[in-house]
Amino acid sequence: MINFKNEKAKQVFDAYLQQVEQQIASLPENEKKDIRMEITAHIYDSMRIHDNPDEAVALQNALQKLGKPEEYIKPLVAERQVYQAAKSFNPRRLFIALLKNIGNGIFNTIKYIFFGFLYFLVFIIILTAICKIFYPHYIGFYIEDNGSFYVGYSYNIMAKEKLGYWLSPILFTLGILLYFLITLLLKLFTKAKKALRLK
Repeated sequence: MINFKNEKAKQVFDAYLQQVEQQIASLPENEKKDIRMEITAHIYDSMRIHDNPDEAVALQNALQKLGKPEEYIKPLVAERQVYQAAKSFNPRRLFIALLKNIGNGIFNTIKYIFFGFLYFLVFIIILTAICKIFYPHYIGFYIEDNGSFYVGYSYNIMAKEKLGYWLSPILFTLGILLYFLITLLLKLFTKAKKALRLK
C-alpha cells in the first residue's frame, strides 16, 4: 500500500483500486492479492520515475499512463477463469470461461473457438450414446454393403448395425475420456499466472 500525504491523492488511488476490485471480483483471493500488489507496485514505481512534488499530479500521471482497469485486467481475468475452470473439470464453468475469452485478441479467439469445437464433438458423441438407448434401431455403428461405415443415424434398413447396445457404453466412455483429455490440453495451453501487461 502506498502512504499518501495528500488526501486528494489517497482518494483518487482508493477509487482506482475500487475499479480494479470490480474487475477481479471473480478470481480467488490469492490471485486478487497478486494483482493488487502488482498494480500498486507499478503505480509507485511510475510516480517515483516521474518525480513530481505534487502527489496528486504524480498519481494522476501514473494512472493515466496505466489506463482504465477494464482495458488491461479483463483479458487477464478471462484467461485465469479458463485455467480455474479447467482445473475443476466443471463443464458449465468451462463453457462460460471459453465464451468470455472469445474476442480477447485474435490468437485467444482462434484458440478458444477451437477448444469449443472439440467440446462440441464430445457433446455429439455423448448425445449419440443417449440416443442409441431411446432409438436403438436407428442409431448405431453401421456397415454398408459397399464396405463403408459410419456411426450415427441411419434410415437405410439394409445397413448392418454391428455393435448393438454396446455402442452406448463405448461412446459414453469415449466421450468422457475425450472430455478429460481436451480439458487437460486446455489447462496446458492456459497459463495459470499470466502476467499483467502494464504500460
